[in-house]
Amino acid sequence: MSYTVNALVQCENWQERLPDVWDTMPLIKDPIPQLEFILSPENMNGFNFLINPGEGKTRTGVATYTPPVLESEVIAEDGRNCNATAVPSNRFQNYEIDTDDVLSIGRKITAQQLKTVCVSNPDFILQEFIRLLVGIDKAIATRTANETALLLGKYSTYVTTDAVTWTMAGDDLRIATKSGGAITPGAWENVQSAATASGMSGIVGFGGSSLNEYMNLTKNGCCANQGLDIGAIYNEFGFAFGYDPRVALAIGTISGGNMIMVPGALQLLHYTQNGWLDGVADFFVSKSYNAFTFQTPAGVPVDVFVTDNCPNELTIKVIANTKLAALPNDMYQNGDPFVGVTGTAGVVVVNA
Repeated sequence: MSYTVNALVQCENWQERLPDVWDTMPLIKDPIPQLEFILSPENMNGFNFLINPGEGKTRTGVATYTPPVLESEVIAEDGRNCNATAVPSNRFQNYEIDTDDVLSIGRKITAQQLKTVCVSNPDFILQEFIRLLVGIDKAIATRTANETALLLGKYSTYVTTDAVTWTMAGDDLRIATKSGGAITPGAWENVQSAATASGMSGIVGFGGSSLNEYMNLTKNGCCANQGLDIGAIYNEFGFAFGYDPRVALAIGTISGGNMIMVPGALQLLHYTQNGWLDGVADFFVSKSYNAFTFQTPAGVPVDVFVTDNCPNELTIKVIANTKLAALPNDMYQNGDPFVGVTGTAGVVVVNA
């Protein structure tokens, strides 16, 4: 059992009260659809990733997988026999999260401040808490977008060797959504076709204003700035796109940078420390200190620390510990047309 400082007793169940206060706050919603989708049921369905306990500052999880056999391994023989020399094998990928690599934000609230506000003390404190959660969500979204840019996979060789159908810039697909100011027909179909040729069916996309505008004008599974809305559009149309300036900037151009992904290909690993006092006798736990795990509006579990600093001072600290994980880039053997395909890839809009 943990203790809550007296000033917060009326707000103890913050997770239930948060929506009520949220609706009364005049906040401008900063679009973070990629993070919201990664944390949505549509993306996490069927994914179970366990961070193994251990000592030290890192926690490690292990994923095992078996690459598909190569077509070249199939041989033509004259007659039937029982001879075989190749043995089964699998591979593994370690995912480590540094428990000291955190994002944090905090606020100090004094008794003097509470005297001057027009709302009740619990509501004022809860509003400040929500503001901290919104702020850390945005920072997590930026970190996740930057990690995405480093984790993008490749298209299959069916795409990269077909110069007639597709234009490539390194590992990124290049498309034009406008030509001479006019809408270019078939741009999104071109993306879908390249994805299908790479074994990525039912994709979602995130990125800049050019592709967002194109999707909106053509109404191709477009457009929402909320992760769960992206999930709903995906379920209806089989694909969806969300404007996310953080993703666009991370890929390299605020208007033309985009990424596509198969749901499940990217997962947000997270670590929370709170709970370390569970089972400790009550008389050892300070009544002026409370630590608990909470969820941000986007759905990221975070550590929250609340301290009652005498005299007449309250501090709230929110700490997030996240790392983006992608499918291994060696799921396919060398010589396979899909080598380097991980279910994520880049799309760059280049308009004349």
